Amino acid sequence: MDKRTERRLILEGICVALLVASACTSSGTQEPDPAGIGAIPGSGGQPVFPGTGGALAGGAPMVANPALGGAGAGGQLVGGTGGAPALGSGGQLVAGSGGQLAAGGVGGGLAAGGAPPAIPDLVFNMAGTIQAGAEAMFCMFGQMPTAGKTAVPSAESHYTPGSHHFLVFRSNLTSIPKGGDTAHLCGTTDTTVAVTGGSNGIAASESVAGTTGSYYEAQTPDSRRDLPPGIAHVFQPGEILVLTAHYLNTTGTTIDSHIEFRLHRMDPIDVKQEAGTFFLLNTQLNIPANTAVTATRSCPIPKDLNLGLLWSHMHARGYSFRAWTDDAVATQQLGGDVYDQPGPAGWAEPHVQTYPWDPPVTLHAGSKLTFSCTFHNTTAQTFVFGQSAATGEMCLLHGMYWPRLDAATERCTNGTSTSGQPGPIPAGGM
Repeated sequence: MDKRTERRLILEGICVALLVASACTSSGTQEPDPAGIGAIPGSGGQPVFPGTGGALAGGAPMVANPALGGAGAGGQLVGGTGGAPALGSGGQLVAGSGGQLAAGGVGGGLAAGGAPPAIPDLVFNMAGTIQAGAEAMFCMFGQMPTAGKTAVPSAESHYTPGSHHFLVFRSNLTSIPKGGDTAHLCGTTDTTVAVTGGSNGIAASESVAGTTGSYYEAQTPDSRRDLPPGIAHVFQPGEILVLTAHYLNTTGTTIDSHIEFRLHRMDPIDVKQEAGTFFLLNTQLNIPANTAVTATRSCPIPKDLNLGLLWSHMHARGYSFRAWTDDAVATQQLGGDVYDQPGPAGWAEPHVQTYPWDPPVTLHAGSKLTFSCTFHNTTAQTFVFGQSAATGEMCLLHGMYWPRLDAATERCTNGTSTSGQPGPIPAGGM
């Protein structure tokens, strides 16, 4: 092939690639944020195909063309072997951070195995101020995209230290309440400063109004929940989430808090099984002054389910947490308990237990999942169940599983609670 013919073929390939990119950018725009609450695309900013570098293989670097939808710094068309810019085997459009129009080997046309643009993340942000010594509950409502179902196989949260927990509920709400699209003290519409000695939304019903079940919970500043391949939570078009942030400022200075909640999405078509979330709560708590006591709740499992992740939640009197099953097969597979968070400070930063998925750990229909919290109350005050981390207690097993079952199973509505006899706190805290 002479050099003139070779140059002509290269230029034709470039034109083809640019036409492909132009067509994709016109149809692959980010879904609008119907609620105006800060749902934004992932790192990379725009649902176009910006690049972060690259070269025309076998030739000189090529300057990014505006027809690509606005390439990033140094964005270039990456060519295949021998410098052919046409998309070859493995060629695909990659969106997100560093997204670029990538090309494979020699050959023209979009590769048969080419991946579609990555679906941008959904991100929700909350902010508020907590004065020294104050305890507060912040609320915000977020709406999922309205153009079809949303599948989320993975989510993460990042917040300013000082939060007792960050919790996201699903709801039956059909619209966001007025003023609810930004963070505020629960029970108010626009108050964002928690004052020392104030109730600051702790007892407000807004934090649970309309909720049908839990979705996500975190107790450490940086948390992430990942499900196995093909497993995802599936949200209905326009579904409303209730986001709550519980802060207890035990420091002597004001906390200016910020929370980012990021949902990683996948194509709902690729979901093999829908995930659900456990919110197994024992409200039958009575912890007398200067005693140790263990509270237990047993939850029936009506259909087979597979464990994904489990973690516990207690307040400051919580010494240790344990969960187990009467399913002999699962117990043998696990080699013991389902979950164990030992003392002496089992409440502080409980670990997240992940389970194998190939094969999965299955709790079979007719079995029970039982959990217990052991409390050491070293104060002169009796504690019962309550939202406040300072004046109330909790015993909660949280987690994710699949396939999704009914709300009664997810919340242990048909469970039974028992409590051991209060006794002296063992020497050494055991």
